[in-house]
Amino acid sequence: MDLSKLDTVKQASEGFELQLQDPGTNKNLGIFITVLGHDSEEYTKLQSKQNKRRTARMFSAGRFKPGAISDEEIKQDTIELLAECTKAWRDEGEKLPESIKVGVAVMECTRENAIKLYTEYPWVKEQVDAAVVDRANFIKS
Repeated sequence: MDLSKLDTVKQASEGFELQLQDPGTNKNLGIFITVLGHDSEEYTKLQSKQNKRRTARMFSAGRFKPGAISDEEIKQDTIELLAECTKAWRDEGEKLPESIKVGVAVMECTRENAIKLYTEYPWVKEQVDAAVVDRANFIKS
């Protein structure tokens, strides 16, 4: 077996396109989001930066401070990691090759828009998160 075929670092950096599914029916929505995997450099760099910040706050002044990191901060860090890994999106149903429609707004794929989308629509964040951490998505057979 050639282990280079299972190089998840390289392949996570190339990206994976997931199709969003209706959270109630699991039907495909025709909305696609391209993400990098959690073995990608972008993910690991930001995660390391976040972990260093958290550690510094937890051990400030040389003492451990329980509760120094809130659940909300961890949730926001996760959203920022996912936004960092979001590289493109498109909506086939609306014929939007580089955007998606949210209400009356047409959103281009930017880090800020990804943060907004994942904050306002937790089910989208959950689907993206699942895709980012699933190494099988980044192994070409």
